[in-house]
Amino acid sequence: MAVSRAPRQVAPAPRATEIAYEKLCAAIVDLELAPGDMVNERTLSERLGVSRLTLLQALHRAAESGLVAVLPRRGILIAPVDILSAQQVFEARSAIEVKLAELVVEKASDAEVAGLRTLADRLETLREQSDSPVSFPHLDRELHLGIARVAGNRFLESALHQVWLSNQRLWNFFFRNQGLTRDYLFDHGDIVSAFEKRDREAARAAVLEHVRSSRELLSSRLWGRL
Repeated sequence: MAVSRAPRQVAPAPRATEIAYEKLCAAIVDLELAPGDMVNERTLSERLGVSRLTLLQALHRAAESGLVAVLPRRGILIAPVDILSAQQVFEARSAIEVKLAELVVEKASDAEVAGLRTLADRLETLREQSDSPVSFPHLDRELHLGIARVAGNRFLESALHQVWLSNQRLWNFFFRNQGLTRDYLFDHGDIVSAFEKRDREAARAAVLEHVRSSRELLSSRLWGRL
């Protein structure tokens, strides 16, 4: 007598999980899924157009990045934006980006540094000439991750990519509340100048000042304190 068996779930292909993860992160970082919201798996899988099994694997990665928390029998909590998360993001950025800057001074080729200069100059032109520089955050991300790439350490590069998801969400939240104007944008020239001079200490100082100024602006405007 034949025994019926429940269909076996097949693990999604790695690329399917990667696409689901990218869609999920984009929805969170762009604030389409609002900070602090609770959503259920079915609604989220339908929204992203993926199977439940694929979604679960993507959620696991997003939880490791600190963007969600999966709460048994309750749902999926989109991580809130609060002063603690902001502090942790900037602490991580300081630690990672200072080391990356040191490595750029030591390892990057002149051509790679010239590429960073081109990006920094584009950012500065955009900052000076536009009252509403909507493309600035994209170029800013390109520059910071470009620094990570030419530093030549894949582990640090991966770490910054992960932190940058939360960093970009913080700034999207900030700009939604405060508006995107040139007053809130920072120059990157000192950082790249230190790279060009191969000055390790100047690069460290420029990165630390850049991150400190960013942290103070965001925290003081959103929460009135650091």
